[in-house]
Amino acid sequence: MASSPGLDALTPSSVDISASAERQAACLAAIQHEYLLEQQDAQQAAAEAARIAEAYNPFVTIKQLGGVEETLTSHMAATRSQAVTMKQQLRDRQQDISRARPKTADGDATTTATTNTNTAPLHANPERLRRFLEKRRDAHISATDCELRDVPSWGIKNKMKGQVMVRKMNQKRLENQKARVIQQQFHVHRMRVNLLRNLTLFVIQTRQKIVRIQTHIRCFHAKRHVMLLKYSMQEELRRKHAAWTIYCAYKRSKRRARHRMSMTMEAIAQAQLITLQLQRLQEEQDLKQQEAAVERYRRVGEERRHQRVLMLEKKRKEQRELEKKRSQSVVLIQACYRSFAARTQVVSLREERRAHLTAVSAMRIQSKIRQFLRHQNEKRARYLKDLERVNRSAIRIQATYRGYTSRASLMTEMNEQMQLLMDISNTDDEHIHEDDDDDDDDDDDDEDEKEDTIGKSSTTYLPPLARPSSAEDSHDGLHIMLEMMRPTKDVDRKVSLPPLSVTQVHRPRAVSSVYAGTSLGASTKRISISGATRVELKLREPVIDDNFEASKASRK
Repeated sequence: MASSPGLDALTPSSVDISASAERQAACLAAIQHEYLLEQQDAQQAAAEAARIAEAYNPFVTIKQLGGVEETLTSHMAATRSQAVTMKQQLRDRQQDISRARPKTADGDATTTATTNTNTAPLHANPERLRRFLEKRRDAHISATDCELRDVPSWGIKNKMKGQVMVRKMNQKRLENQKARVIQQQFHVHRMRVNLLRNLTLFVIQTRQKIVRIQTHIRCFHAKRHVMLLKYSMQEELRRKHAAWTIYCAYKRSKRRARHRMSMTMEAIAQAQLITLQLQRLQEEQDLKQQEAAVERYRRVGEERRHQRVLMLEKKRKEQRELEKKRSQSVVLIQACYRSFAARTQVVSLREERRAHLTAVSAMRIQSKIRQFLRHQNEKRARYLKDLERVNRSAIRIQATYRGYTSRASLMTEMNEQMQLLMDISNTDDEHIHEDDDDDDDDDDDDEDEKEDTIGKSSTTYLPPLARPSSAEDSHDGLHIMLEMMRPTKDVDRKVSLPPLSVTQVHRPRAVSSVYAGTSLGASTKRISISGATRVELKLREPVIDDNFEASKASRK
């Protein structure tokens, strides 16, 4: 049975068996406690149901009669005169069943008094009324603390439509009981989760322990099997070596016995001679070998000394080359570092220069933008100022022209009246002196003179208008325009008004026949009596792009 690495990571490696046993005992105790709590909850629920069944319900009778509203309406129909009092008593009885409202002996008198006082005006003291309402509220607050609720459409047998009084204390008690049940269930759920977690942890730890024990047992069995195999092999080898040793010793003893039995004295002497010769030869060979070894050792020593000298020279050469390379490397590193430092400094200087140029460019751009905005504001201010000046000039021109038109209309009316009077006088003179030719000639001369005077009076201009003060320089352009638009006539008096377009209105024949008798001079213009001339000066709407510099230069 192999253990997964995820389970090993969840639990520590060292787990005490006694601790797991205690945890298991705690889990069993928690389960037993949970069973006890469930039994207690069941007992409490049964006791509460029995208490509710045995409790007195004051609204059963009202429900059997058809509800509060139907009972109230039937009772009010039976006793119409005391409907208000009975309704109030019924409501008080519904709110507080333990408190009986005292009956007044003069109930009829109070009802009649209330009916009589309803017609009279009511003057109530607010403070006394407030205290009375507070006392009445305190008197009507019941210890049972009931409230009127709608009858639910589920959960109640033989339900009827309407409302039902419910005790708040029972409701609170039920809410508390339900809250306790929820809390107990939550505690049980939490203990169950802890129990499951502990059981899972216990099972995982037990499984890991079993796997570890099995691993150790299998390892022990394997080691023991290997050791047994090694021991058997060693025992077999030892037996083989012992048998071989015994066999060799036996063969050697047999050979010695045969050699001893076959050997004689001559053979022994010859053998000893051969042995001595062999020993001498061996000594000579040993001496030669020693000399050769000494010579070889000397040559080896000389060779080693020569090699040592060569090695020292080679090392010195390598050391010199290494020192040279080191110095070159140091110079190269210094050069690289100096170049790096120089490049870094150049980059920093370039960055500073770029930052400086950026700042200068930003300052220039900001200054140009501020200058542009200032010029725009100045142009806008000049434009608004010129527009205000033009508006004032237009208003003044309109006022002047209205005065001029009113005076012109007044003069025309006066001329018409004078012309009518002169025509009437001329007709009278013609009827009186129709036979006298001399008188006619005189009359014609008089008429010509009168016509000349009338023509002169009709062609006279209005008196000059008051020019604006020299301080108002803003209206110079308008005065120049009015001077240019002035009529070109050889008149001594100058009027600073534009020429008027005179329109002749055709009058009826009756009126024109009156004017037919009077002949004016050819040089004079005839202005209609009722014709009113009107000149409208309309200014162009200003635009933002208007160039006021040209007008300013023309004023200069």
